[in-house]
Amino acid sequence: MTDTDRLEFAQAIGATAEVFSEQVSEARANAYFIALGDFPIGIVKDAFGQAIKRCKFFPKPAELIELIEGSDEDVGAMAWARVTRALEEIGTYETVDFQDAVLHRVILSMGGWSEMWRIQDLTAREQGFRRAEFVRLYHALRRAPGIAPPVLWGQHEGHNAPIGYQGYTPCVIVGARGNREALRGSGQPMLGPADSEPAPS
Repeated sequence: MTDTDRLEFAQAIGATAEVFSEQVSEARANAYFIALGDFPIGIVKDAFGQAIKRCKFFPKPAELIELIEGSDEDVGAMAWARVTRALEEIGTYETVDFQDAVLHRVILSMGGWSEMWRIQDLTAREQGFRRAEFVRLYHALRRAPGIAPPVLWGQHEGHNAPIGYQGYTPCVIVGARGNREALRGSGQPMLGPADSEPAPS
């Protein structure tokens, strides 16, 4: 999360506090914001929503993190679901930001966003193999240091860069469920397929 997410965060923690009849001071809310700061706002809001359904008492930061991270299989499967939904709703022509550094690194290891469309042409059995590969990579890269690009090139950006127009393509912000959440203007550094990191052995 960033400072621009503070209003949404305040609304989420405030609604959760209402459900549990809990008083949350500004200092306490700020401590929660810092503790959960490594996660995108959409995922944090989902965690508060899960806490309302599953917790008997107002959740501690550690409980919210457990709801967010889950098991490696759960997290990898949810990330895969986001990717497949984004492929259907957004496609690979557009540059995207999943707001998940590990997911970005996984996609680069699998050839880059601009090549992910190929998954849709696979048989169900072949897609199962690709899903297993994705979950394995997500598990490995969660525990391995690495630098993730802030966004993932789409096919338009891949075409524009060689002719001197890199960074001119707007970026689609991908929501927690793989939906088209927002559109951001160009100008951020980007990495294309040539910059992909090798998959861990």
